Amino acid sequence: MESAVRGLAIVVATILLVTGAYVAFRLSHPTFTHRYRLSVDVEVDGKIRSGSSVVEVSVQEESVPGRGRLLVPSVRGEAAFVDLGQGRNVVALLSFPARSGDMPPIEPYMLARLAFDPPPHMNDLESYRNLASMSGRTDLTGTLRPRIVSFPDPTDPMVVHQIDPARLHEQFGEGVRLARIGIELTDEKPKAQIEHRLPWMAHPERYRTIAGNPATWQPTIKLEELKRGRVE
Repeated sequence: MESAVRGLAIVVATILLVTGAYVAFRLSHPTFTHRYRLSVDVEVDGKIRSGSSVVEVSVQEESVPGRGRLLVPSVRGEAAFVDLGQGRNVVALLSFPARSGDMPPIEPYMLARLAFDPPPHMNDLESYRNLASMSGRTDLTGTLRPRIVSFPDPTDPMVVHQIDPARLHEQFGEGVRLARIGIELTDEKPKAQIEHRLPWMAHPERYRTIAGNPATWQPTIKLEELKRGRVE
């Protein structure tokens, strides 16, 4: 009986020790989460057609041996699909155009911070802490605008057209122009919808042996530009 009690005490002490260590780690390495809605408005023959998606960003600061404390982001969400009618579409990807100089392209986790520029105006944990409690909406311009593509046949990933947002009329005709690309901080959660628009995404493995197919991670477009993380 005594040995059983002693064994139980050891188990309880171990659980308390592990729990305490985990709580201490979480307190010293907090995670801050914000969500934003990426929206695209396209004018088609005088009428606005819209599409949007919610992207969730979590950022944690972790200690990396030899590199100090680094920001470790995770992203969950999908590209924004806009149905233009008559079988036409545009998709605002989760990727961005190249920037000038040696600056790397914007990543989805950086978008809201750059768009709303919360203090202390730098890429550190405090900026993301502030984003988690902010609200607001603004237009995206320049390199803050996501890359835009179109799938002539949404059931076939073999053909993808990359489009200059300022020249939608060259792809779809004079009656089509970009009205707005915007971002809004929100409490809504990401929702699965892109696979309903692009059915081939449910089975990308079927295309991996086809040369030049974007589902094989060729340079044209990557699956992570259409969907990040698990979205339900």
